[in-house]
Amino acid sequence: FVPISKSTLWRRVHAHTFPEPVKLSERVTAWRAEDIRQSPLAEHLMIGTPDQVARKMEKFVQQYKCTDFIMDCQFPGLDPRKGTRSLELFAKEVMPAFRKA
Repeated sequence: FVPISKSTLWRRVHAHTFPEPVKLSERVTAWRAEDIRQSPLAEHLMIGTPDQVARKMEKFVQQYKCTDFIMDCQFPGLDPRKGTRSLELFAKEVMPAFRKA
């Protein structure tokens, strides 16, 4: 989850306030995971261990009073197995805490 629009993301890349991407092909652009984790937006991204993501989700729910959450784990350049594993971890280790609420 990236809490900014695509145009804002690219504006930040060009302004050097977001990491430079890696061009994988003419139509595929990706970012290094470590660059994203160290970026100024990292505290707002739902990345980290299941415990870290759960804390971020709790903060997000409190700030925005959301009733629904849409999540995407499949990104260009990411091995689909890693995206699937992230979704499985989210379902098993993060979501149970929010079902109780």
